[in-house]
Amino acid sequence: MPKKALKNIIINYFSDHVIESIEKGSSIYKEDTIVDGVYLLMSGTLKISKKREGLDPFVLWYADKGDLVGLYSYFNNQNHYFNVTATENSTFIYISRKEFEELLNKDDVIKMQILTALCRRITYIEKRIAKMQKKTPSRLADAIIFYTKKARENSNSNTFEYNAEELASIVGTTQSYLQKLLKDFANKNLILKGRNELHAKDILALERLAN
Repeated sequence: MPKKALKNIIINYFSDHVIESIEKGSSIYKEDTIVDGVYLLMSGTLKISKKREGLDPFVLWYADKGDLVGLYSYFNNQNHYFNVTATENSTFIYISRKEFEELLNKDDVIKMQILTALCRRITYIEKRIAKMQKKTPSRLADAIIFYTKKARENSNSNTFEYNAEELASIVGTTQSYLQKLLKDFANKNLILKGRNELHAKDILALERLAN
């Protein structure tokens, strides 16, 4: 089942739930708070990050429409491991533990798809943490590959919209250095760079750089 199809199924399943709003900069939950369910993002963008002592938070990924947030802590039966903050005005549906378990028990195919998505997310997060020890161009290549894969799932395209502030925080660099690297990548024919879009032109070369 394609990821986009799974998102639509989950959105439809909980379509009768109250849609809640959250303003830019506000948190849905913070680290070490009790887990009592998961959250389904209906619109906007959520930043998932981890605190670092004496440093800015480490941004792990950004959730978009249809993403379930809070799965990691839910399945590990522990307090929230990450912070979740809205990077723009967003809406979401809160799904209680009981309701989520009913969905998982209702359809084995959906359950396996959700668990598979969680495993992919954990693998990505582990790689993100490991790559923080690598040089910035390698981290940027990895981020471009990640967003390209998401674009393929949604539109079968290597082109995706990007926000310079978000991409810089994912890579762990400044916006000015990010723009310098993007220009360098474009000059090397790794990407095509538009005003608000990036197109992964040479996936194999990006993968070599990321690794």
